[in-house]
Parts: sequence; structure tokens; C-alpha cells
Amino acid sequence: MDIKTLEKEHPELYQAVVQIGVTQERKRVKAHVKMGKSHSALDVAFAAIESGASLSDEEVLADYLSAGKNASDHAQRSAETQQVVDATGGGQRSEDGAGASPEPGAKSNKAIEAALDAYEARKKEVPGV
Repeated sequence: MDIKTLEKEHPELYQAVVQIGVTQERKRVKAHVKMGKSHSALDVAFAAIESGASLSDEEVLADYLSAGKNASDHAQRSAETQQVVDATGGGQRSEDGAGASPEPGAKSNKAIEAALDAYEARKKEVPGV
């Protein structure tokens, strides 16, 4: 018996079988989308969906895990960079992205200048410093 015969002779069974396939595919796609979102890897999810790959495919799983680790590392570096920016009072990039603009660092420069002034004053007070 072929599919056409099944559909013609047993339409209810045919529809039930089709519905099982639709449900399984919907679950597969939802699983990839969920994994893609949770691992910041929607590109991996879309590629896996398009190729028909299963979530249990080792290579696909490795792609998700690698993307998740990369996203985590990137977030950690960004947080560390922000801590440095916050601690130094600067680090904002200029509009062309070429580096820190002079304005945010002005606060830090004033602190350095004040420390140098204090050192110079101390040098005058204490011989040999």
C-alpha cells in the first residue's frame, strides 16, 4: 500500500499519521528555538531547523554549547570593561569609535595633576624627596 492508497482508503488514519508528523516537527522546531534563545545562538537554531537536524545531533549540540560559552565569555569581558570604565571615570568612545574622548578622562587627569602638585609641594618641604 502506498500513501495515496492509504489516504484514499483510510482518510482518518492518514490524517492521524499526518498530525503525528506535524506535532513531532513542531516540537523539534520549538526545541531548537528554545535552545537558540537560551544559548544566544539563533543562527545555529535556524540552520538546524532548515537542515532538519535533531536536537540530539552531537554536532548541533556542540554548536549550541560553543555559542553559549562564547556569549558568556563576551558578557563577562563586557562587564569587566564596564567596571574599568566606571572605576576610571572615562572610556567612552568618540563618535567615530576611535577611542576615548578627552572629556570623560578629564576627571582622571585632574586627579593625576593634583597628585603631582602634592608631590612637588612635598618635595619643596622635605629635602631629598
